[in-house]
Amino acid sequence: MAQRLDNARIVIVDDHDLVRTSLAKFLSQLGAGVRTCANADKAFTQVIHFQLDLVLSDISMPGKDGFELLQEIRTLRRSRGGEVPVVAISGMSRPLDRARAPSAGFDALLLKPFTADDLLQVIDNVIRSGR
Repeated sequence: MAQRLDNARIVIVDDHDLVRTSLAKFLSQLGAGVRTCANADKAFTQVIHFQLDLVLSDISMPGKDGFELLQEIRTLRRSRGGEVPVVAISGMSRPLDRARAPSAGFDALLLKPFTADDLLQVIDNVIRSGR
């Protein structure tokens, strides 16, 4: 049985609808409160308005990418969400992301395709271990 994520508030930002809906369904079934966004601007609004436990952000998106979203989040005060953990999600075809993500300040990096166990391990490490 997968771990429970009761009361974990998570935002998923990815420009691919299938990725967003699949992740949201999976995490919701484990008890998380999930909001989804198709772009970085909408995700940033969620960070400001809701006390979140985690942001799962695709790196490669049209318009603002995940790096730009992270940079905007980190300019916020703590009380506005500036310290929320942000996990980068990247396709295997983007090896540069693997090198840039840790130095950019992401709390973790998940490479697509990843398993449910991979996702839950990262969430556990980031949320439950206090980043």
